[in-house]
Amino acid sequence: MATQTTRRRFTTTEYHRMAQAGILGEDNRVELIDGEIVEMTPIGRRDTACLKRLNGRFAQGFGDVALIGVQDPIHLNDYTEPQPDLSLLRLQPDFCASHHPLVEDIFLLVGVVQTSAAPDQQFKVPLYA
Repeated sequence: MATQTTRRRFTTTEYHRMAQAGILGEDNRVELIDGEIVEMTPIGRRDTACLKRLNGRFAQGFGDVALIGVQDPIHLNDYTEPQPDLSLLRLQPDFCASHHPLVEDIFLLVGVVQTSAAPDQQFKVPLYA
């Protein structure tokens, strides 16, 4: 007899409470995708080098008119808070101290992938689109 497993989706509020309670620590490389806590893939040397180059270019071109987020959370909805490699965001007077950037704050999201292309294409490309 097959048993059906029921999954419970977490909200972003619950996800933040887990971090505040110490269930999720700063060293946990996770993000919330459609209510599920998903481990992030390790960052390779070539990925970080590419990210550093892009960050430098973005800072030169957009540093005065936009915020640049590097692997910072963005709030897409009540169940999804990914951490794109690079984000170009609307300027915020408090530099997003009061809340993670919302959909309306986002100009561009960039994912740098070498080893994680398949999972990122499956889950993140539709989210970022």
